[in-house]
Amino acid sequence: MSSLGAILSYSVNKSIEPVTSNSSRSYQNIGFAVVAVLIILFIVMQLAGLLKQQKPKVSSGHFSRQMAGDMDDTAIQDLYTSSVYAKAAFLSPKVGTSTPNPDFLKQALDSAESLEYEGANSPGIARRVIILRLLLHKPAFKEIKHKGDTRVVKPVDAYTSDLPASVSPKDKLKYTAEITAWIAADSKSVIPAAQLSQVVHTISTIPGIGWWKAPALMVMYQSQGDVKRSNSAFSSAQNDALLSLLPLGLAVPVILAMVLVGVFLLIFLVARSGPREVGETSGFNPWPVQPSVIQDSERKLGINLLWGIFIFYIIMPELLSAVLTGFDGVSSSHWGRFSGVLTSKISTIQGMSSSNHMLIVVLITAAGYLIGALVPMAVLMIIARKRGASLADELGWHTRNLKRNLLFGALGYCAGLPLLFLAGVIGQSVFKGAAEPTNPAITLLTNSSSTAAQAIMVALATICAPLLEEFFFRGVFYQGARQKFGPAAAIVMTGVIFGLAHPVGAEGMLAIAVLGCVLAWVAESRKSLASSMIGHFLQNIGASMAVILLVSR
Repeated sequence: MSSLGAILSYSVNKSIEPVTSNSSRSYQNIGFAVVAVLIILFIVMQLAGLLKQQKPKVSSGHFSRQMAGDMDDTAIQDLYTSSVYAKAAFLSPKVGTSTPNPDFLKQALDSAESLEYEGANSPGIARRVIILRLLLHKPAFKEIKHKGDTRVVKPVDAYTSDLPASVSPKDKLKYTAEITAWIAADSKSVIPAAQLSQVVHTISTIPGIGWWKAPALMVMYQSQGDVKRSNSAFSSAQNDALLSLLPLGLAVPVILAMVLVGVFLLIFLVARSGPREVGETSGFNPWPVQPSVIQDSERKLGINLLWGIFIFYIIMPELLSAVLTGFDGVSSSHWGRFSGVLTSKISTIQGMSSSNHMLIVVLITAAGYLIGALVPMAVLMIIARKRGASLADELGWHTRNLKRNLLFGALGYCAGLPLLFLAGVIGQSVFKGAAEPTNPAITLLTNSSSTAAQAIMVALATICAPLLEEFFFRGVFYQGARQKFGPAAAIVMTGVIFGLAHPVGAEGMLAIAVLGCVLAWVAESRKSLASSMIGHFLQNIGASMAVILLVSR
């Protein structure tokens, strides 16, 4: 029998299993009712946030959003598009020249202008608009307008009137020097050699400028008629663009191969889950279902305990956030409002240099994420030890048959890729026009100009998240739901909760919910969290590398 058939069969048997009465049954029912109500409350709060076209109210990214700002999915897409087209313009120049492809530059400029108009008018976004306009020999500081909208956005304001009040005086001086450099490049006035050297130094040391440094120097040298150094900057931009896009280009056939493997595996699994003729042999089975090493009657960690620990895990980041940044209170009267440990320090942190500011935000975010997960994990481990329970047997928290389980986890993720793409297509059509907040982790990774901060965020996404989130979602929550409702229902429930727990829009939640179901199915069929961890890792490493290569580099 295939893994799908085994799961469905077990679920049917579980649903008709007789209830064994005992003296503690009423207390167990009361406990289950309490944790179930709390889980439902969590779901309602998340859905309420979606219906109001706001970010979900409960998420571990609260402190990150407060200090690092927000970016929705549309802004992230514009950011990616402007980067890709700008780099493609340098990789496909006019034949025999050192001139970037103007068609690609126009596409990049359209995305950059849309990003500046629809989002925050920040120096980082205005800088892209200015550089792309100078490359196209257009006025660098022309106002941005949209048809049917009276609002006007000026790139120069990003360095002056639109700067947040919390920007440090040191950074304001840097922005003043930068805008002076762009004004000089736009006017094409001759700059004395000593002053030009200072302008070049200003551009080269802009925090987080990344790949855009070479195109910026190119337009600066062009404005001064220095063909040799302009061509040299063009070559640097071209080489850096190749180093950035080549890994993504190589990843495309790999992803397509993974999707193809996934399609064949899905077809095979669905075909094997159907009814069989009497006497028909099972034949070759590339996806054997591992038997449980423990019977349900032998389990010492019940649903009330497991779901209680899971609720503890969900609310722990919010408790930490309240301790650090305070609580704004309830209703318009702000009843119960109080300040946090860092409330008086937030303005100071925001007033630091951009790189130091983001590094501190990332460090606090990482500490909150780890503490919020490790504390409830430690509590469960202590209780399990006192009860003589094995987390390896009851949750799948073990390294038995590790290589084989990792292999099946990777194959399971491949099987889930077609479903993820399908969920993305459905989400785009069903939730068109809905709010599209993006994960605060993506915002932090995108906005960070600190290499150390980026390394920490990548480590959180690719190491900590697969380990900790799989422990709680596919381990703690799933096993609790499985005891009560059977594996099929538990897989769906785990996927839904996994999607709702992520601070994204409805479209993103749908795709993440599907991913959660796939990971739960893999963990169930292999009886090992290592299998779902490798799938989670593959998902997050791909997203992290895409952000770094497309935006941050």
